[in-house]
Amino acid sequence: PTPTPYSAPATTGHSAEPTDSPAASPESSSPRLEESPETPAPPQRATATQPTATARPSTPPQKGIVYLNADANVYDLAGKKIARSHVGDRIGSYGRNGKSNWWLVNYRGTQARIDVKYISGKPVAKYRNHLVWITNNSYVYDRASMSSRKIASIRRGKYVGTRGPAQGGWWPVNYRGRDAWIPKVVLSTSEIPAKTIVYATKDVAVKATASSSSKTVGTIRRGAYVGMSDMPRRGWTPVWFRGTQGWVPSNAISRSKPTNKHVDSRCLKGAKVACASKADRKLRYMENGKVIAEFDARFGAPGTQTRNGVFKVYMKHQNHYSTIYHVTMPYAMFFDGGEAIHYSADFARYGWAHGSGGCINVRDMNAARWLWNKIPVGTKVVVY
Repeated sequence: PTPTPYSAPATTGHSAEPTDSPAASPESSSPRLEESPETPAPPQRATATQPTATARPSTPPQKGIVYLNADANVYDLAGKKIARSHVGDRIGSYGRNGKSNWWLVNYRGTQARIDVKYISGKPVAKYRNHLVWITNNSYVYDRASMSSRKIASIRRGKYVGTRGPAQGGWWPVNYRGRDAWIPKVVLSTSEIPAKTIVYATKDVAVKATASSSSKTVGTIRRGAYVGMSDMPRRGWTPVWFRGTQGWVPSNAISRSKPTNKHVDSRCLKGAKVACASKADRKLRYMENGKVIAEFDARFGAPGTQTRNGVFKVYMKHQNHYSTIYHVTMPYAMFFDGGEAIHYSADFARYGWAHGSGGCINVRDMNAARWLWNKIPVGTKVVVY
Protein backbone atom coordinates (compact mmCIF):
# COMPACT_ATOMS: atom_id res chain seq x y z
CA PRO A 1 0.00 0.00 0.00
CA THR A 2 0.98 3.59 -0.54
CA PRO A 3 2.42 5.26 2.64
CA THR A 4 0.36 8.11 4.11
CA PRO A 5 2.26 11.39 4.56
CA TYR A 6 2.71 12.73 8.17
CA SER A 7 0.34 15.52 9.25
CA ALA A 8 1.23 17.68 12.27
CA PRO A 9 -1.51 18.25 14.78
CA ALA A 10 -2.99 21.75 14.77
CA THR A 11 -1.39 24.13 17.26
CA THR A 12 -1.63 27.81 18.00
CA GLY A 13 1.47 29.90 17.95
CA HIS A 14 3.95 27.00 17.76
CA SER A 15 5.13 24.56 15.10
CA ALA A 16 5.99 20.90 15.59
CA GLU A 17 8.88 19.00 14.04
CA PRO A 18 8.44 15.43 12.58
CA THR A 19 9.57 12.61 14.83
CA ASP A 20 10.38 8.95 14.32
CA SER A 21 9.54 8.09 17.95
CA PRO A 22 6.60 5.79 18.71
CA ALA A 23 3.24 7.16 19.84
CA ALA A 24 3.49 10.20 22.10
CA SER A 25 3.22 9.75 25.85
CA PRO A 26 0.59 11.59 27.89
CA GLU A 27 3.26 14.05 29.08
CA SER A 28 4.13 15.00 25.52
CA SER A 29 0.54 15.63 24.52
CA SER A 30 0.85 19.39 25.56
CA PRO A 31 3.79 21.50 24.41
CA ARG A 32 6.37 22.45 27.04
CA LEU A 33 7.48 26.10 27.00
CA GLU A 34 11.07 26.59 28.02
CA GLU A 35 12.77 29.90 28.56
CA SER A 36 15.77 30.46 26.36
CA PRO A 37 17.46 33.38 24.75
CA GLU A 38 15.70 32.49 21.56
CA THR A 39 12.32 31.86 23.28
CA PRO A 40 11.46 34.61 25.85
CA ALA A 41 8.81 33.86 28.46
CA PRO A 42 5.46 35.35 27.60
CA PRO A 43 4.45 38.33 29.81
CA GLN A 44 2.04 37.60 32.62
CA ARG A 45 -0.94 39.70 33.40
CA ALA A 46 -1.16 41.35 36.84
CA THR A 47 -3.78 39.85 39.06
CA ALA A 48 -5.03 40.64 42.52
CA THR A 49 -2.94 37.84 43.96
CA GLN A 50 0.16 38.61 41.88
CA PRO A 51 1.04 42.38 42.11
CA THR A 52 3.44 43.86 39.60
CA ALA A 53 5.31 45.96 42.28
CA THR A 54 6.54 45.25 45.79
CA ALA A 55 3.97 46.48 48.35
CA ARG A 56 5.00 48.82 51.24
CA PRO A 57 4.74 47.29 54.72
CA SER A 58 1.43 48.05 56.31
CA THR A 59 1.33 50.63 59.15
CA PRO A 60 -0.18 49.39 62.39
CA PRO A 61 -3.30 51.20 63.52
CA GLN A 62 -2.92 54.05 66.00
CA LYS A 63 -3.97 53.37 69.57
CA GLY A 64 -4.74 56.96 70.48
CA ILE A 65 -3.21 60.39 71.03
CA VAL A 66 -0.37 61.41 73.35
CA TYR A 67 1.10 64.80 74.26
CA LEU A 68 4.61 66.03 74.94
CA ASN A 69 5.27 67.36 78.44
CA ALA A 70 8.56 68.96 77.31
CA ASP A 71 10.55 69.58 74.15
CA ALA A 72 11.85 66.26 72.81
CA ASN A 73 13.77 64.76 69.91
CA VAL A 74 11.94 62.47 67.48
CA TYR A 75 13.85 59.46 66.11
CA ASP A 76 13.10 57.01 63.32
CA LEU A 77 13.04 53.29 64.08
CA ALA A 78 16.72 53.02 63.16
CA GLY A 79 17.64 55.57 65.81
CA LYS A 80 18.27 58.57 63.56
CA LYS A 81 17.01 61.96 64.76
CA ILE A 82 14.41 63.25 62.32
CA ALA A 83 12.80 66.17 64.14
CA ARG A 84 12.43 68.23 67.29
CA SER A 85 8.95 68.39 68.78
CA HIS A 86 7.76 70.82 71.42
CA VAL A 87 5.88 70.80 74.69
CA GLY A 88 2.13 70.51 74.19
CA ASP A 89 2.43 68.93 70.73
CA ARG A 90 -0.22 66.30 69.95
CA ILE A 91 1.04 63.08 68.33
CA GLY A 92 -0.55 59.79 67.25
CA SER A 93 0.42 56.87 69.46
CA TYR A 94 1.14 53.20 68.75
CA GLY A 95 2.02 52.50 72.38
CA ARG A 96 5.14 51.66 74.30
CA ASN A 97 7.76 49.60 72.51
CA GLY A 98 7.76 46.59 74.81
CA LYS A 99 9.65 47.25 78.03
CA SER A 100 12.02 49.75 76.46
CA ASN A 101 12.18 53.46 77.22
CA TRP A 102 10.71 54.33 73.84
CA TRP A 103 7.19 55.23 72.80
CA LEU A 104 6.18 54.48 69.23
CA VAL A 105 4.39 57.36 67.53
CA ASN A 106 3.05 58.49 64.18
CA TYR A 107 5.07 61.57 63.38
CA ARG A 108 3.67 63.25 60.25
CA GLY A 109 2.78 59.91 58.68
CA THR A 110 6.02 58.18 59.62
CA GLN A 111 6.56 55.58 62.31
CA ALA A 112 8.94 57.06 64.86
CA ARG A 113 9.82 56.92 68.53
CA ILE A 114 10.19 59.35 71.44
CA ASP A 115 11.64 58.87 74.91
CA VAL A 116 8.92 57.70 77.30
CA LYS A 117 9.68 60.42 79.86
CA TYR A 118 8.37 63.09 77.48
CA ILE A 119 5.03 61.36 76.89
CA SER A 120 1.79 62.36 78.62
CA GLY A 121 -1.64 60.83 78.18
CA LYS A 122 -3.33 64.12 79.07
CA PRO A 123 -3.27 67.38 77.11
CA VAL A 124 -0.38 69.67 78.04
CA ALA A 125 -0.61 73.42 77.58
CA LYS A 126 1.58 74.65 74.77
CA TYR A 127 4.45 76.82 75.91
CA ARG A 128 4.92 80.19 74.29
CA ASN A 129 8.59 80.94 73.89
CA HIS A 130 9.80 84.38 74.92
CA LEU A 131 12.93 86.37 75.69
CA VAL A 132 14.86 86.21 78.96
CA TRP A 133 17.61 88.58 80.07
CA ILE A 134 20.90 87.82 81.81
CA THR A 135 21.04 89.44 85.26
CA ASN A 136 24.66 88.47 86.02
CA ASN A 137 27.55 87.33 83.86
CA SER A 138 27.18 83.59 83.37
CA TYR A 139 27.92 80.61 81.13
CA VAL A 140 25.83 78.78 78.54
CA TYR A 141 25.87 74.98 78.98
CA ASP A 142 25.08 72.15 76.58
CA ARG A 143 23.08 70.29 79.26
CA ALA A 144 21.24 71.18 82.46
CA SER A 145 24.26 70.54 84.65
CA MET A 146 27.14 72.63 85.97
CA SER A 147 29.45 69.72 85.14
CA SER A 148 28.43 69.74 81.47
CA ARG A 149 30.39 71.46 78.74
CA LYS A 150 30.39 75.25 78.65
CA ILE A 151 29.37 76.46 75.21
CA ALA A 152 30.07 80.14 75.79
CA SER A 153 30.05 82.95 78.32
CA ILE A 154 27.24 85.49 78.28
CA ARG A 155 27.25 88.94 79.86
CA ARG A 156 24.71 90.81 81.93
CA GLY A 157 22.09 92.62 79.84
CA LYS A 158 22.20 90.13 76.94
CA TYR A 159 19.06 88.18 76.06
CA VAL A 160 18.19 84.79 74.59
CA GLY A 161 15.00 83.04 73.52
CA THR A 162 13.53 80.21 75.55
CA ARG A 163 12.59 76.89 73.99
CA GLY A 164 10.40 75.60 76.78
CA PRO A 165 9.49 76.13 80.42
CA ALA A 166 12.13 76.13 83.14
CA GLN A 167 13.04 72.68 84.41
CA GLY A 168 14.32 72.56 87.95
CA GLY A 169 17.01 75.19 88.30
CA TRP A 170 17.63 75.46 84.55
CA TRP A 171 16.02 77.15 81.57
CA PRO A 172 16.27 75.62 78.08
CA VAL A 173 17.25 78.33 75.61
CA ASN A 174 18.13 78.84 71.99
CA TYR A 175 21.68 80.16 71.88
CA ARG A 176 22.81 81.17 68.39
CA GLY A 177 20.69 78.50 66.74
CA ARG A 178 21.50 75.61 69.03
CA ASP A 179 19.84 74.02 72.05
CA ALA A 180 21.47 75.12 75.29
CA TRP A 181 20.84 75.65 79.00
CA ILE A 182 21.39 78.57 81.38
CA PRO A 183 20.93 78.54 85.19
CA LYS A 184 17.52 79.96 86.03
CA VAL A 185 18.94 82.06 88.88
CA VAL A 186 20.70 84.43 86.42
CA LEU A 187 17.68 84.94 84.13
CA SER A 188 14.85 87.45 84.24
CA THR A 189 11.72 87.88 82.12
CA SER A 190 12.14 91.65 82.49
CA GLU A 191 14.69 93.59 80.49
CA ILE A 192 17.94 94.15 82.35
CA PRO A 193 20.22 97.08 81.53
CA ALA A 194 23.70 96.09 80.46
CA LYS A 195 25.13 98.11 83.33
CA THR A 196 24.07 98.63 86.93
CA ILE A 197 24.67 102.23 87.90
CA VAL A 198 26.20 102.82 91.34
CA TYR A 199 26.98 106.07 93.12
CA ALA A 200 29.95 106.92 95.29
CA THR A 201 28.84 107.68 98.84
CA LYS A 202 32.16 109.48 99.40
CA ASP A 203 35.22 110.38 97.40
CA VAL A 204 36.68 106.98 96.63
CA ALA A 205 39.89 105.83 94.96
CA VAL A 206 39.56 103.45 92.03
CA LYS A 207 42.11 100.63 92.23
CA ALA A 208 43.63 98.59 89.41
CA THR A 209 42.87 95.34 91.28
CA ALA A 210 40.71 94.32 94.23
CA SER A 211 43.28 95.41 96.80
CA SER A 212 43.86 98.59 98.77
CA SER A 213 47.58 98.22 98.07
CA SER A 214 47.17 98.13 94.28
CA LYS A 215 47.72 101.09 91.96
CA THR A 216 45.19 103.95 92.09
CA VAL A 217 43.86 104.69 88.61
CA GLY A 218 41.55 107.57 89.53
CA THR A 219 39.00 108.97 91.98
CA ILE A 220 35.20 108.93 91.94
CA ARG A 221 33.74 111.96 93.68
CA ARG A 222 30.87 111.58 96.09
CA GLY A 223 27.58 111.54 94.17
CA ALA A 224 29.25 110.64 90.87
CA TYR A 225 28.16 107.39 89.24
CA VAL A 226 29.83 104.56 87.35
CA GLY A 227 28.65 101.27 85.87
CA MET A 228 29.29 97.94 87.56
CA SER A 229 31.11 95.53 85.27
CA ASP A 230 30.36 92.44 87.37
CA MET A 231 29.17 91.33 90.79
CA PRO A 232 31.01 92.32 94.01
CA ARG A 233 33.70 89.95 95.29
CA ARG A 234 35.13 89.86 98.81
CA GLY A 235 34.27 93.45 99.66
CA TRP A 236 35.28 94.91 96.30
CA THR A 237 33.12 95.88 93.31
CA PRO A 238 34.42 95.98 89.70
CA VAL A 239 33.35 99.14 87.84
CA TRP A 240 33.90 100.75 84.45
CA PHE A 241 36.04 103.83 84.98
CA ARG A 242 37.08 105.94 81.98
CA GLY A 243 36.81 103.03 79.58
CA THR A 244 38.67 100.47 81.68
CA GLN A 245 37.80 98.18 84.57
CA GLY A 246 38.74 99.25 88.07
CA TRP A 247 37.83 98.24 91.61
CA VAL A 248 36.29 100.19 94.50
CA PRO A 249 35.39 99.12 98.06
CA SER A 250 31.80 97.87 98.08
CA ASN A 251 31.00 99.91 101.20
CA ALA A 252 31.85 103.14 99.34
CA ILE A 253 29.12 102.82 96.68
CA SER A 254 25.34 102.63 96.62
CA ARG A 255 22.66 102.00 93.99
CA SER A 256 20.81 105.10 95.18
CA LYS A 257 22.18 108.58 94.75
CA PRO A 258 23.26 110.13 98.06
CA THR A 259 21.19 113.13 99.14
CA ASN A 260 21.10 115.60 102.01
CA LYS A 261 17.62 114.56 103.19
CA HIS A 262 18.96 113.16 106.51
CA VAL A 263 21.13 116.19 107.20
CA ASP A 264 20.23 118.58 110.01
CA SER A 265 19.76 122.16 108.82
CA ARG A 266 22.57 123.26 111.16
CA CYS A 267 24.96 121.25 109.04
CA LEU A 268 24.21 123.27 105.91
CA LYS A 269 26.08 126.37 107.06
CA GLY A 270 29.85 126.42 107.23
CA ALA A 271 32.83 125.87 104.98
CA LYS A 272 33.54 122.55 106.74
CA VAL A 273 31.18 120.65 109.05
CA ALA A 274 31.31 117.24 110.74
CA CYS A 275 27.63 116.23 110.84
CA ALA A 276 26.83 113.23 113.11
CA SER A 277 23.35 111.64 112.94
CA LYS A 278 22.36 109.16 115.64
CA ALA A 279 19.15 108.28 113.76
CA ASP A 280 20.88 106.68 110.78
CA ARG A 281 24.26 106.13 112.52
CA LYS A 282 26.22 108.17 110.00
CA LEU A 283 29.00 110.73 110.18
CA ARG A 284 29.01 113.07 107.18
CA TYR A 285 31.75 115.43 106.18
CA MET A 286 30.26 118.51 104.47
CA GLU A 287 31.58 121.54 102.67
CA ASN A 288 29.39 124.58 102.02
CA GLY A 289 26.15 122.65 102.51
CA LYS A 290 27.11 119.65 100.37
CA VAL A 291 27.88 116.16 101.62
CA ILE A 292 31.37 115.25 100.50
CA ALA A 293 31.60 111.86 102.24
CA GLU A 294 29.68 109.77 104.74
CA PHE A 295 30.80 106.97 107.04
CA ASP A 296 29.30 104.47 109.47
CA ALA A 297 29.42 105.89 113.00
CA ARG A 298 28.91 104.46 116.49
CA PHE A 299 27.79 106.61 119.40
CA GLY A 300 27.83 106.35 123.20
CA ALA A 301 26.32 103.34 124.96
CA PRO A 302 23.42 103.75 127.43
CA GLY A 303 24.75 105.68 130.41
CA THR A 304 27.55 107.26 128.38
CA GLN A 305 25.53 108.78 125.55
CA THR A 306 27.17 111.20 123.16
CA ARG A 307 25.90 114.70 123.90
CA ASN A 308 23.76 116.43 121.25
CA GLY A 309 24.51 119.96 120.13
CA VAL A 310 26.78 122.16 118.06
CA PHE A 311 30.49 122.08 118.94
CA LYS A 312 33.91 122.85 117.50
CA VAL A 313 37.02 120.74 117.26
CA TYR A 314 39.37 122.19 119.86
CA MET A 315 42.19 119.62 119.80
CA LYS A 316 43.59 116.89 117.55
CA HIS A 317 45.82 114.00 118.61
CA GLN A 318 46.86 111.44 116.01
CA ASN A 319 47.91 108.63 118.40
CA HIS A 320 45.85 109.36 121.48
CA TYR A 321 45.61 106.84 124.33
CA SER A 322 42.66 106.91 126.77
CA THR A 323 43.81 106.72 130.40
CA ILE A 324 40.16 106.27 131.42
CA TYR A 325 39.30 103.29 129.20
CA HIS A 326 42.88 102.17 128.52
CA VAL A 327 42.40 101.93 124.76
CA THR A 328 44.03 103.64 121.80
CA MET A 329 42.09 106.40 119.98
CA PRO A 330 43.83 106.85 116.60
CA TYR A 331 43.15 110.12 114.75
CA ALA A 332 41.26 111.65 117.68
CA MET A 333 39.53 115.00 117.07
CA PHE A 334 38.14 116.33 120.38
CA PHE A 335 35.03 118.50 120.22
CA ASP A 336 33.43 118.40 123.74
CA GLY A 337 35.51 117.61 126.82
CA GLY A 338 36.68 114.01 126.48
CA GLU A 339 34.38 113.26 123.53
CA ALA A 340 36.13 112.92 120.22
CA ILE A 341 35.75 111.56 116.71
CA HIS A 342 38.27 108.71 116.26
CA TYR A 343 38.92 105.25 114.80
CA SER A 344 37.74 102.31 116.93
CA ALA A 345 39.14 98.80 116.57
CA ASP A 346 36.24 97.54 118.71
CA PHE A 347 33.73 99.04 116.26
CA ALA A 348 35.61 97.47 113.35
CA ARG A 349 35.44 94.06 115.03
CA TYR A 350 32.01 94.00 116.71
CA GLY A 351 30.00 96.62 114.82
CA TRP A 352 27.08 98.16 116.67
CA ALA A 353 26.88 95.34 119.22
CA HIS A 354 28.81 97.58 121.63
CA GLY A 355 28.68 101.32 122.26
CA SER A 356 31.34 103.91 122.96
CA GLY A 357 32.10 105.78 126.15
CA GLY A 358 30.65 108.92 124.56
CA CYS A 359 32.90 109.37 121.55
CA ILE A 360 31.89 109.13 117.89
CA ASN A 361 33.59 105.99 116.56
CA VAL A 362 34.62 105.44 112.94
CA ARG A 363 35.21 101.79 112.04
CA ASP A 364 37.40 102.29 108.98
CA MET A 365 41.00 103.33 109.65
CA ASN A 366 41.38 104.85 106.18
CA ALA A 367 38.20 106.88 106.69
CA ALA A 368 39.43 108.16 110.06
CA ARG A 369 42.74 109.16 108.48
CA TRP A 370 40.92 110.90 105.63
CA LEU A 371 38.76 112.87 108.09
CA TRP A 372 41.84 113.77 110.17
CA ASN A 373 43.42 115.34 107.11
CA LYS A 374 40.20 117.18 106.14
CA ILE A 375 39.10 118.55 109.53
CA PRO A 376 41.25 121.29 111.08
CA VAL A 377 40.92 122.64 114.61
CA GLY A 378 37.91 124.97 114.72
CA THR A 379 35.71 122.85 112.43
CA LYS A 380 32.03 122.83 113.42
CA VAL A 381 30.66 119.52 114.76
CA VAL A 382 26.88 118.95 114.86
CA VAL A 383 25.54 115.97 116.85
CA TYR A 384 21.81 115.19 116.69
